[in-house]
Amino acid sequence: MAGFEEFERNEGHFLTQVDLKTRNSSLHAPVLTQLLSPVSAARSVGELHKRILASVESLNRLKLYQRLAVKVLPGSRVDTALIEYDFQCLKWWALGLRMGGSREGGCVLPSVLLRNIRGGAEQTSATLEFKPNTMTWGLRLDHVSPAILPTSWALALNCHIKQKQLDLNLHVLEKGEAVTFTSHDGSNAVIVGREVRTNRPYIDRASMQLLQSAILTSEKYYIAHEWRTSSLDEGETQGHYLRIRNELAVGSSTQAHTLDLTCTQFFQVLDNSLILELTGWWRWMPGWTFTKVHYNDRLRATYIKGFRSIGERNPPADGSLEAHFNAPGDSLGSTNVITAEAKLHFRKTLLLHRLGLSPFLYGNIVGAGLDVGRAKQGIRWSAGMGVDWKTRFGRVELTYAAKVFTRQGDLPAEFQVLYYG
Repeated sequence: MAGFEEFERNEGHFLTQVDLKTRNSSLHAPVLTQLLSPVSAARSVGELHKRILASVESLNRLKLYQRLAVKVLPGSRVDTALIEYDFQCLKWWALGLRMGGSREGGCVLPSVLLRNIRGGAEQTSATLEFKPNTMTWGLRLDHVSPAILPTSWALALNCHIKQKQLDLNLHVLEKGEAVTFTSHDGSNAVIVGREVRTNRPYIDRASMQLLQSAILTSEKYYIAHEWRTSSLDEGETQGHYLRIRNELAVGSSTQAHTLDLTCTQFFQVLDNSLILELTGWWRWMPGWTFTKVHYNDRLRATYIKGFRSIGERNPPADGSLEAHFNAPGDSLGSTNVITAEAKLHFRKTLLLHRLGLSPFLYGNIVGAGLDVGRAKQGIRWSAGMGVDWKTRFGRVELTYAAKVFTRQGDLPAEFQVLYYG
């Protein structure tokens, strides 16, 4: 920030006027004025310093600029200042590729992004979702307008259509829209949305309960609050991540409250070469007096290391399938799922580290449908090894479960490829 060293020696000096000058900005004048007007209202050098820093932070949040230079110059008269903003804008479009987590073993997300088309700092994106483990797909459209609100919260509108493999014998086509309000630091988000689910069961392999319970089309409205915090360093060698989501959903066949908690903690066991990662995940649907849980909304634990799926299953309606083809039936789901996992990462291992590969050992404990009386009967566990591959697009895990302890109805998985953001 050129020129400010001169003013720092006069922090309490009074200013009668602060003028602004901008170069190469693609934002419309009203939007830019709204963002920079607090700077022109400063009436002391110290106050001016703080407001310039705040304006730079606000402009950086828009993600429109490759470079931003700010110069503080003497004004045209005594006790005045001139602040000059020089922008170097990013391209108005961008192609992207990233990976993300999902309950179907993760997904690959190619996208196209359009920036600031109307000069209001808005961003519009189209994202294709492909889940390799279940061979399902989705399409999502997002429009974000960070300058639309007078507060520091951003507004995002999105709509999506996607396939889900809820279970082996049940695919779902889901269509939905949502409005999301996100705080400037990303720690809080409020989501209001609607989903329409169309079930597509494999009738010849389905259980009688699935055929009776999986209403072909269902609709739900929901409101959710997400809070997250993170102190992870760039290399994920120490620090924590915590996310809590509360959701209330209502519909003709659903009235449910869902609590979703995810936490991760990293510890340096041996400098930066041996890292311990502890992760916990808990989803719970409290049994309030108003609770009514649709078949699609019941909780299912799938694609966890060592397991393709866990939980009790109903046998196929056609008994000959179970006898002759070992058809597993359908997951009953539950209202309570919990997972705890420990991973010991071996970083900086010979040439593997240069390739972004990190071997690890893991052990996990998984539970579903747990209650006080039969918690021990609901516990499963697995242990094994794998390789983390970190790329610029996300993280891929290749895992081998050397030992898996299952319960009736569980579907173990010896080798898995899992994708994460």
